[in-house]
Amino acid sequence: MSEPCRSFVRVRGDLACKAGQLMSAMAALGHPLIIVETWRSQERQDLLFAKGRTSPGPIVTWTKASRHTEGCAIDFAFAGSNPYSEMHPWDALAMCAKLLLLEGLGSKDRGHWQV
Repeated sequence: MSEPCRSFVRVRGDLACKAGQLMSAMAALGHPLIIVETWRSQERQDLLFAKGRTSPGPIVTWTKASRHTEGCAIDFAFAGSNPYSEMHPWDALAMCAKLLLLEGLGSKDRGHWQV
């Protein structure tokens, strides 16, 4: 499977700007973020969708029609060890993202934010 893209090259400009603001805000709060994935090809999306269904591994996505393939979504996690830990301030991330008018998926995927 292809590697995740972390570049902003294929990401919509408004999302790239908001992602930078979100990362700055969380860093200022003492909780720096990492970018897990930005743009995604449809081929990669289909391969991710197959995981846990027709190929081995846990289910990692719930759709074949991801906003990632349009350059309209970014996945974040927290920097450091255990980036998806419940101990991280996910509620603060959600509050900051919503102030930037980003849309999230709630508890289904707390690190996913889109325009």
